[in-house]
Amino acid sequence: MNDDTNLHLGYGKHYQYPGYYLVYRDLKAKYTHPFVAGIEHFFAADFRGSLEAFYKTYQNLPTHYYWTNPGEEYPLPLEHGTHWLNEGEAKSRGFEFFLQKKLTRDWHLLLSYAWNHSQARDMRLFLTGSGSPNDSEQEGGWYDWDYDIRHQLTFIGGWKKKFHEETWYQELKKKKWFRIASRVLGPLNPLADEIEINIRFGYNSGRPYTERIYFPELRDWVASEDADWNSLCFPECHRLDFMFIQRWMLPKLDIVAYINIMNIYGRNNLWHYSYKEDGTKEEVWQYKTMPIGGVTLEF
Repeated sequence: MNDDTNLHLGYGKHYQYPGYYLVYRDLKAKYTHPFVAGIEHFFAADFRGSLEAFYKTYQNLPTHYYWTNPGEEYPLPLEHGTHWLNEGEAKSRGFEFFLQKKLTRDWHLLLSYAWNHSQARDMRLFLTGSGSPNDSEQEGGWYDWDYDIRHQLTFIGGWKKKFHEETWYQELKKKKWFRIASRVLGPLNPLADEIEINIRFGYNSGRPYTERIYFPELRDWVASEDADWNSLCFPECHRLDFMFIQRWMLPKLDIVAYINIMNIYGRNNLWHYSYKEDGTKEEVWQYKTMPIGGVTLEF
């Protein structure tokens, strides 16, 4: 549009073969039609922002034989128990707002917010044994897909200082007491030739899931055939990470020390449920507060 603003459009057709557990079922590759439109603006040489919208359709998704065909008498179910077809379809739409400031001098940042709505078509007909539809026939309605995470927010910010370029620091390094203190303190010394501080905050709204029912006679949890797929939703997830990096530049090598603290405030982010044979259900969490540190030598 001009030297600082770009308008872009995109279309594609992308293929992907089925997963390893379905690849031998004589299935075709599923494919998508993505449409993208966006605008990008450069506020400065190292600072840009963009707004992008997309619409995407999915075809040839694997569906089970009995979702679209009536039940059969034994032993025919043995033949179709692992029978899959390419009859499924899905769609997703959304937009993303994006800001990025590159690290050219002292600081950098990245801010992104995305809204997404993904749906798949329910192919189940719920046919009775006689082949006639019953009262709960879905007629190909749409439901929230496994990838339907509506809101996603990411913020990454950092500050980097190159003390080795400062005259006062160069003079300080020549002092004997500072050299001794640096060797004794090591990574605990707040000063180094370069230091970098980074923070990252991420937020996701909850993923949808389908509730399971426990059958004592089977000692197993099963989603009923007429269940409303993905009618429930996991809680939202968010966490804050912090990283501190130091770099010492020696004549023949660099020493880099870092400490990374994940999930500083110890948020309980639920990942999924673990279904036990005894009929109990346990919550499986993502990482809570976890400090990670290390030293790297660069020759």
